[in-house]
Amino acid sequence: VRPVDGADRERTRTELDRSLLCLAGAGAGKTHELVERMAACVSEGFAPVERLAAITFTRKAAGEMRGRLFLRLRQLRQQGTGDRAIRLRAAVRNIDQCYIGTIHSFCARLLRERPVEAGLTPDFAEVEEREELTLLRAAWDGFLKERAGVGDERLVRFDELGVRAEDFYPFFMRRCQFSDLPLKESTAQAPDLDAAVARILAFLDEVDGHVPDPLPRDPDRFMQTAGTTRDLLNYASPLRDGDRAYILAQFLSPSSAKITLNRWNPNVDFARTLRDRLLPQLAAEIEP
Repeated sequence: VRPVDGADRERTRTELDRSLLCLAGAGAGKTHELVERMAACVSEGFAPVERLAAITFTRKAAGEMRGRLFLRLRQLRQQGTGDRAIRLRAAVRNIDQCYIGTIHSFCARLLRERPVEAGLTPDFAEVEEREELTLLRAAWDGFLKERAGVGDERLVRFDELGVRAEDFYPFFMRRCQFSDLPLKESTAQAPDLDAAVARILAFLDEVDGHVPDPLPRDPDRFMQTAGTTRDLLNYASPLRDGDRAYILAQFLSPSSAKITLNRWNPNVDFARTLRDRLLPQLAAEIEP
C-alpha cells in the first residue's frame, strides 16, 4: 500500500539537486528517508560518502543512523552496475569518513580544522551536557560567594525583600543559554504587605470561631500553621518586609494549610468549605 505521503517521500529520494525541508512527527520515518536520500546521493553520483554529513540529537541516534546507511549502501552495491557499483563500493569502504553525529561534535570538528582562527587551543574539548550543568552550578556558587565576600548591597536588599539570591539561579541558567539576547528591563510595585497582613489576621480570627473546643484529636497542619502565623504577625517584632512575605507565603502554601477533616468534628462541613473554597479564595486575593 502506497503511503499517503508517498509522493513527498519520493521527492526526498529523487530531487537531489535542491534543498528540502521535512516536517513530521516522531515515528513518521524521517530517519529512514534521510538515509535513503544520502544513499541516493552516493548512488547517483551527487556526492561521495565522505562529503556527506547528518546531524542527530544524540550519539546513540548517530550510531544507529550510520548502521542503517552502511546496510543500505551495501544493499545497493549488490544491485549496482558500472559506475554506480564503483561509487557504492567506495562508499561502503569509506563509510567511516561520512560525518554522522551531534551538532556539538560537528561544530567541534569544524573548529578543530581552524583552532587558531577561532581563538582556541588545538587540544580543546567540547563540554558534555552533564558537565556543563556542573560548571554552571560552580560558577553561580562562586559568584554568590564572591559577592557576599565584598558585601554586595544587592544581596542585603534581596534579604530585606524576602528574596533569596538562589531564586535567581533558574534565570542565570536561561541567561547562559540565550546570552546573545538583550535583557529587557521591567519594573514592578512592591506588594502592600500591610493590607495582606491585616487580611490574613482577620481571616484567622474568623476561622478561629469554628475550631472545635475542645479538639477531638491533636490539631491538624492548618491549625498549627494558623497559630504560628498569628503569633509571628502579632508578637514577633520588628519584622522586615521579607520576613512578613515569607510568613504569608508559608501560611498560603498548600502543604502548610493541609486540613484533616476528622480533626474538625463537629464542624466538618465548615472545614470542608474552608479547604475547598475559602482558602483558595484567600490565596487568589493575597498572592496577586
